Amino acid sequence: TQLFGMVLLVTLAAGCTHNNGDIGSWFGTWNVERIEIDGVAQADYQGQYFFQFQSTVFCVRKVDEQRTDYLENYGRWSEDGDVLTIAFPDASVAYVDFSALLDADNRFTMVERGNRSVVLTRTDGKGRLQRLTLKKIVP
Repeated sequence: TQLFGMVLLVTLAAGCTHNNGDIGSWFGTWNVERIEIDGVAQADYQGQYFFQFQSTVFCVRKVDEQRTDYLENYGRWSEDGDVLTIAFPDASVAYVDFSALLDADNRFTMVERGNRSVVLTRTDGKGRLQRLTLKKIVP
C-alpha cells in the first residue's frame, strides 16, 4: 500500500511539469511588464498581471497594489510557430473578468522572443492593436 502511494505521488508530480513532454521556456510565471494599446503605453498600468504556463493550462493572475491579494482565472494555451493562443473555453467557470486584458479567445503573434522575455501582439475584441511585454520571473 505504501509502495502504491509513493508511485502515485511520483507519477502525479511528474505529470504536473511534463505531461508527455517538456513545454520549454513557457513553463513558469511571467510578469506582464508593459501594455500598449494602439501604440500608446498604458500609463496607469503598474505590472499587476501575471501569466503562468503549465502543461496546456494557462493562469492569468491580477495582484492588488500591495501585492498581498490576487484574483485569477484559468484557461488553455497552445503554441504553433510564432502564434500563441490563449482561450477560456468555459465562461461559466470564469471567476474573474479579465476583459480589460484578455478576451475569451486570444491569438497573439510573438514579435520578439528570448529565453526570459517575449513581446506579443494581437488585435483585441474592440479592434485595437494590443502589445504585451512579458518577462519571466519564475522558471
